[in-house]
Amino acid sequence: MKTMAAFLTFGIIGISFLGCLRETPQIKAVTERVASNKYSFRWEVLPPMNGTVKIYSSLDPEHFDLSKPLAEAPISDGVACVHTARESDRNFFLLKFNNRCKKIIASRFIYSPRIQNLRDIGGYQNKEEKTIRWAKIYRSANIKGPMVERDICLTNKLCIKTIVSFYSKKGETYKQENPQLNNIHYISTDIPDPVVAEVIDMVLKGRMKKGDARLYLQEQYLDMYENADIYFKPMFNTLLDEENYPILLTDERGIDRVGFAVALLMAAIDVPGETVLNDYMLSSNQANIRDYIPKGATLFLEQQETIALLLNPQEKALSVIQTRMNQEFGSVDNYLEKKLKLDKTKRKKLKQLLLY
Repeated sequence: MKTMAAFLTFGIIGISFLGCLRETPQIKAVTERVASNKYSFRWEVLPPMNGTVKIYSSLDPEHFDLSKPLAEAPISDGVACVHTARESDRNFFLLKFNNRCKKIIASRFIYSPRIQNLRDIGGYQNKEEKTIRWAKIYRSANIKGPMVERDICLTNKLCIKTIVSFYSKKGETYKQENPQLNNIHYISTDIPDPVVAEVIDMVLKGRMKKGDARLYLQEQYLDMYENADIYFKPMFNTLLDEENYPILLTDERGIDRVGFAVALLMAAIDVPGETVLNDYMLSSNQANIRDYIPKGATLFLEQQETIALLLNPQEKALSVIQTRMNQEFGSVDNYLEKKLKLDKTKRKKLKQLLLY
């Protein structure tokens, strides 16, 4: 689980206001699930202010019962802990400062014993200081494991309506083996997996070292860049339909193809590049290297490091793509419009659906 410091560093929640006056201080707030039904909160107010912060809880980030707070604390404390009713719930919190300034937050990572790298992309701010709604879009690694545990997470806890999978064969297999889940809509797009068995075999045989792996990943990202109109149009068509939400974006690790997809989505709703990169890098160390090493294989240190590199997000690869967009299209906005046909009307609708 990420530390509170990491959440603050990455700006997971950012600065967002609902009903705040312009003269009020800037407020940052984060929450982390520290036990089954216990949450830790931290906030920072600049310049400092006196008064009280009230914390409310809800299973729906769009609706809060303000008749009774879970907890109250002096704003000057900067921290608080609360216990929620049930450990299985996905909780959202409204922090109300001096009964004026409101902020909705949640724990970004969602613990699941069978789904790795599962998290909500809500809470980020765009350039217009509007905030991505919580519980609208989730991203994750491969959905696997016993059907009961997996489906409880997807349907009961997150209320997923649509799964957009960037591995068509596995997406279809998932659908076929879950006939009981006929309320979930599936969209599959076949995008090559950068980390296949043949690539790992090249590492083990010494034919791919770290430098080779970096160049290889850049080539894979360039493929997604050049074929985005094929790979990601189905996702954007899905995102433009309000009936499809909440939506889960998934691939084998929830790192490369999902990372690229989320970067495009955030760019389309004008989220700053730094925030896009921060969210992308949150996938660091989420994949288990043991899943990719043959049993009994002995690896040298460089081989371990090369495989780890392949299994983690690459800041350089994403920056190469942004440079290419600017060189070939003049800007990221032009790329979105010309390559993906995301004109002003479609982007405006995305913002209406995803931002408040």
